[in-house]
Amino acid sequence: MIDRLEAKFQALEMDAELAKLKQMNWRSPPDATTPPTQTPPPPVSDQMARFYQILGLNSNASLPEVKQAYRALLKKWHPDLFYDNPEKQKRAQEVVQKMNEIYEKLCDNQGK
Repeated sequence: MIDRLEAKFQALEMDAELAKLKQMNWRSPPDATTPPTQTPPPPVSDQMARFYQILGLNSNASLPEVKQAYRALLKKWHPDLFYDNPEKQKRAQEVVQKMNEIYEKLCDNQGK
């Protein structure tokens, strides 16, 4: 008798979980008979996703969007803006150097 009750509770839990998934608008994987409508974009590595996030962009951003975000951050963090504070100027140089590395990697990734 305990086994029947336990099975009933497990079934109820499964129903609740399925309802949550439906509510979150999850789709079941397409079966072999349904042709895909679009090919998904290539997966972005965690590092590249982090680079896009630093620039404030989605991982599917175009090269012009990457360039625009890079230039906006460069204007904000340019070391010449902190000429009167050597500590901030040094920090700005580090930030700009890292942004340059990120920008190069994103441009290389976009070209491939």
